[in-house]
Amino acid sequence: MSDRQQEAPDDPSSGEQFRDALRPFSVECPECKRTLTEYAPTCPNCGANLLAGYSGTYRPPRSPMAKVIAWTLLVVFVGSILAALGLVLRGRP
Repeated sequence: MSDRQQEAPDDPSSGEQFRDALRPFSVECPECKRTLTEYAPTCPNCGANLLAGYSGTYRPPRSPMAKVIAWTLLVVFVGSILAALGLVLRGRP
């Protein structure tokens, strides 16, 4: 049997796992732009939350046009309801 056949599939010295282990860890703080080489939930330099983008509370900013469209649709919807309600009430004696 050759060495290749005896090698376990989960052996960390083979394939992609070994290459990942050699890559240095680094992440850039979104606030102060400092490069961090160790895991930390907050930036040791400025204290910014490094996990905010992954915590489920992050919402990407909306464009001003999206806000205008949302408010316009809301006003049209509420206006339609009030108009329909006015027509129904006006028909009553």
